[in-house]
Amino acid sequence: MATNSRVRTRRNIRLLAIFGTRREAGPLIVLIALVAYFQIDSGKFFSSNQLEGLATIAAAIAIISAAVTLLMLSGEFDLSVAANYGLAPILFVIFLNDWDLPVWLALIVALGLVAGIGAFNGLITTRFGIPSLITTLGASFAIIGVKNFITGGDSLLFFDDSAILTVIGAKIGDTAIIAPFLWALGIVAVLTYITESTRYGNWSRAAGGSGDVAREMGVPVNRVKMINFMLSAGLSGFAGIATFANFRSVSSGYGADFELLAIVATVVGGTSIFGVTGSIVGAFIGTLIIASLRTGLILVGAPGSWYTSIIGLILIVAVIANIRIHRAANRLLEFTHRQEAETQ
Repeated sequence: MATNSRVRTRRNIRLLAIFGTRREAGPLIVLIALVAYFQIDSGKFFSSNQLEGLATIAAAIAIISAAVTLLMLSGEFDLSVAANYGLAPILFVIFLNDWDLPVWLALIVALGLVAGIGAFNGLITTRFGIPSLITTLGASFAIIGVKNFITGGDSLLFFDDSAILTVIGAKIGDTAIIAPFLWALGIVAVLTYITESTRYGNWSRAAGGSGDVAREMGVPVNRVKMINFMLSAGLSGFAGIATFANFRSVSSGYGADFELLAIVATVVGGTSIFGVTGSIVGAFIGTLIIASLRTGLILVGAPGSWYTSIIGLILIVAVIANIRIHRAANRLLEFTHRQEAETQ
């Protein structure tokens, strides 16, 4: 009996250590703690209206942060995602209202154009050796200027019935679920599979390490980074159109600060700013932390001005927690290995 109890204890400790080595462990603990606090304090965190608001906020950031995570794994940044998030629906509405394009064609052209911006960012970064931080920051300012020119500071609207827009952006029946959130879940699942289970995921991580070593191993570093830049821009544009399909309105200020929130979600989720290591599931958890904070603070009656400050603190705390939990888990795992070796 005592032997079986010790075996179960060691097994449980080992499972706990393995969980702690996952990059999602820290942010998951933070998310659970936040949700528990907001629910205990307000008693309304799991209400239908609250969950719908959380899903609405999380959907776009989740899509963008998933793409940003893949790009960061390959060692690059994209500060133009918020600009592309706003540009795509603006182009989409212009193609619908002014050019009378069919919805499906307007969608393809708009997403193709923003993906082209991603290709341009990738080309400038890989061919000319300009840091992606600078390249995409410049692209962001240029896109913002284009958005202001197109809209003239006005909101653009489109209320015609469309099956495509319903699929992309509608609320699902009487539930708290909206279509963009389901799209976000699907994109997170697909990109997680790509990064964790395919050669392309390995290539992306290799490209984020030593580029020269990766090239010697046969990794097409420049092509991988180009594709990831295009995915970052294209998926950001899709997130913008999905949000537009939900609200049917877009302006030049659409998605302000989303590039920072996406990076915060990615880093909080355990992705290294130096590339190679990271988790798209972790970025999704980071997104839920951000969305929970925005809606939860309102529930508990905290001033709205606290939101930005708390996001900054959460970023620092989550990164420290990730490091500490990861190290503690590794030490615990080594301890269980020694215990198993001694009993053999």
